Amino acid sequence: MLRHRRRPRTVFGRALIKAELIAGTPRIRRIPFWSRDAIDRLVDRRLRDTVQTACKHVPWYRDRVAEGALNPDSIQSASDLEDWPTVGLHQLHHEPLSMLSDQWKREECIEILSSGSSGHRKTIYLEPNAFLANALGQGRHAQIANNVVGHAPLKRRLTMAPLVSNQQRLRLMYGDWLALRPSRHSMIARVNVFASFEEKLAEINRVKPDVIGGVTGVVSNFFMGVLDHGVDCHRPRLLNVSVEGFPREHRERIEKELGIPALVAYASVEVPKLGFECEERNGYHIHEDFCVVRIVDDDNHDLADGKTGRVIVTNLINRATMLINYDQGDKGCITHEPCPCGRTFPRIFLSSTKETPLLEAPNGRVVHHADLLRPIVAAPEFVRLQVVVESPDHWRLLIESKDPEVSKAWIDTITDPLKEWTEGTVRLDVEFTRDFEMSPISGKQSPVIIREKQ
Repeated sequence: MLRHRRRPRTVFGRALIKAELIAGTPRIRRIPFWSRDAIDRLVDRRLRDTVQTACKHVPWYRDRVAEGALNPDSIQSASDLEDWPTVGLHQLHHEPLSMLSDQWKREECIEILSSGSSGHRKTIYLEPNAFLANALGQGRHAQIANNVVGHAPLKRRLTMAPLVSNQQRLRLMYGDWLALRPSRHSMIARVNVFASFEEKLAEINRVKPDVIGGVTGVVSNFFMGVLDHGVDCHRPRLLNVSVEGFPREHRERIEKELGIPALVAYASVEVPKLGFECEERNGYHIHEDFCVVRIVDDDNHDLADGKTGRVIVTNLINRATMLINYDQGDKGCITHEPCPCGRTFPRIFLSSTKETPLLEAPNGRVVHHADLLRPIVAAPEFVRLQVVVESPDHWRLLIESKDPEVSKAWIDTITDPLKEWTEGTVRLDVEFTRDFEMSPISGKQSPVIIREKQ
């Protein structure tokens, strides 16, 4: 007897079913459970197609093929990428059109501008078919979310995000492109990231959402404020956030003291679906059918499982801005060890995310903020920091510590080496706080903020 299939209540749920029918892949959620041989065959086939398409239609790759510097036929599997050049922020910041395939016109694509939290604004062009991959990947995440919190549907959702954001634009386009009419169940309540704590609290208590997502640092800071102030706040069943801006200390306290579990995704504007946490929440399973992820040393040589290095990604889905061997700006390691969840996708463990601008003193010396501040970053009381360069000779260092009173001894630990390193050319103000500065566009928090030079 045929059973009536219940109509999904959310735009993403209905988009998932329609996308699977259009793409002809109704078993897309089972791919993470395939055998390694089957996954490798799928990845290698998509990689070869990606390389051939890029070398034929993308100016940056096509020019190098014409010069004899690249041979697309040399790439037969992911292991062959070691001999290919990497691309990075420069191409997307200064030459975004050089990475755009001539198969798509700019007006046919969705132009995505990054917030610049890594120090540079980047431009990415997404073609419509890439939306299908996003919808399918979201289906995997939704399945895991239900397993984590129980199978009762997660109906009410709230996001903390700018009033106009890339995420909001993409949601509207899902419905538009897939001809889906929004229902009252698919509407998501929104709280502006720049709203006050009291405004956020009032809206959460009014909506009583099952899931809260949005800009990770804002969500994290809000619930840390709930803990600090001891206020009566509705507790969602799940936080749905990304890896960037979620300190481990915050996650542990929110889960332990408020009883709110979090599911964290690994994503970027360059590759919207990079990795996802499973029910075990121990590392991020790589969306291998969407991207190739390599861990390399400074000479671009592949590193063995468990070795930490730079994260290099190849987008197998987007055919507008095409990125092969893109330096993600993150560091981590990969393991192929079996996961108790049964998925055969490897897992990536991140040690740092998004490269930030280097600090340059008036005396000409240049340093990465983590190297300069390593003595306190390694301290057990340390949570996170932010360096705000107000002017070349005036820097503010904002520090979050588990115990600010004890940690005040860090001031000499920080300022003495800094005075020596800068030869006294920089005045440093140290502040212990949790109120870090946010990007005026995205609401994200960068470890380093450099004011525009006048």
